[in-house]
Amino acid sequence: MYRGFLQVMAILGAALTASQASAQSIPPEVEETLKRIASENLRRIRRGVAFGPHLGASGNYLAVPNQMDGGVSFGLGLYLFNIPTTFDLRDLVIHRARHEITARVKQLTDEGRPPSGAELESLIRAVYREALDEILGKNRREDKTLERPRFGFIVEGQRLFRSEAWQVRFVPSLGISFLSIGPTLTLHTGARTTGLLGGELSVRLLPEGGPRSRVIEIFGRAELSLGHKDTVGTHAGGGVRLLFDLL
Repeated sequence: MYRGFLQVMAILGAALTASQASAQSIPPEVEETLKRIASENLRRIRRGVAFGPHLGASGNYLAVPNQMDGGVSFGLGLYLFNIPTTFDLRDLVIHRARHEITARVKQLTDEGRPPSGAELESLIRAVYREALDEILGKNRREDKTLERPRFGFIVEGQRLFRSEAWQVRFVPSLGISFLSIGPTLTLHTGARTTGLLGGELSVRLLPEGGPRSRVIEIFGRAELSLGHKDTVGTHAGGGVRLLFDLL
């Protein structure tokens, strides 16, 4: 992501220099192309980062004392998403061709018309032209609600109502396909104070288009008590968080 950001800055600098040059300046259409590329990639890089406060609610099962408990949470979160830029044409072509060719071959096969070599070659040329248009900034990438996560880290405070306990939780995570998974480390304070160690699995949604979006995270979690297991046992449950992107 940082390499891409530096490339964007270099393109913006080149476009600015060109606009201030004299008779030796680059052609206007080239300058306009550079600006479009820079603008589109800045938008994509920005959409791939979300940082800000979050609020949440959860339902929890406490093995000791064998009861359900509800809670609310708050804290800070950082989420990174894998949103491709248009700097690497080869990767874009491969990514798009993999999906479109597979879908086309399946469609033709289902219709009883297995594709010929010429049809496949024609499709590859079409895919290349689309990728080339995108790298030139002609077509804006359609923003997706379900982007691929790369990394996440949240600090969370949670209040459990029925057990009248507080929890402070740290959750780092990595993206695997469209899921995020990571360990949880929690300090539980109530009738007894102890630590909890577990894991969390979640899906993160970006409901808004554009360079910035709030993040809705739907998660499931299970944690084991590290002490006082007679009064603080296994915790399991799930819930939802809403992160407000303030960058």
